[in-house]
Amino acid sequence: MPKLPGGTSLANVAAEGLDCAHRSPNGSAGKKSEPVLLRAVEQIALDETVPILADDRSSLFETAIDVRRAAHDTEGVRAMAARWVDFLERQAHAARDPSERVVFDAHRMLAYFALGDPARALPMLADSERDFPTDYNPPARIAKVDLELKRYDEGLKEAGRALALVYGPRKLRVYLLEADLLAAKGDKNGALATLREAETYGAALPPPERPTHDLAEVERRIVSTKAE
Repeated sequence: MPKLPGGTSLANVAAEGLDCAHRSPNGSAGKKSEPVLLRAVEQIALDETVPILADDRSSLFETAIDVRRAAHDTEGVRAMAARWVDFLERQAHAARDPSERVVFDAHRMLAYFALGDPARALPMLADSERDFPTDYNPPARIAKVDLELKRYDEGLKEAGRALALVYGPRKLRVYLLEADLLAAKGDKNGALATLREAETYGAALPPPERPTHDLAEVERRIVSTKAE
């Protein structure tokens, strides 16, 4: 890292290094470097004079928060989340049109979750749904917010609207979200039926379009749901 100028390469190396340190066994030399690399990642994220793209900077915040959350550092998570939210809201407000603003929706939603205020995403997502009425993402993200808020019936309605709009391999993610809502509501049979529907849908996709990871997750969830 000391050999690299400030920029995307430095940010990527710092983030990869932190990820390696985080995954290293406890007590190892790699694990002991985690605090140093965490500070480096956070410093790059917070220093807006470092020339990196906004979504790359946002990913640094997310990485740092994930590491702090794993360490049960609640105060550290909230402090970084507040800075993350501030950064993303400034970026969204500076957008020249809705298509530039909506790019930050997913990042902003995650930042609001990290801050412990998921409902704060709802006005943003309502604006995006108004501007892009045929996009499945706003209702799917509203359903995720509803899941966080334990508003399961409302979330299921939003997931249903998203399923009516989404197509291709991305539909499996929405099926999984619907299954999450049903399971959280206590409807095991409904969750299993949704997962079976996802399994059938995924198997019918052309082989090049089949999302291997998502299909594996569907299969895993079917097994675990049946075992409950």
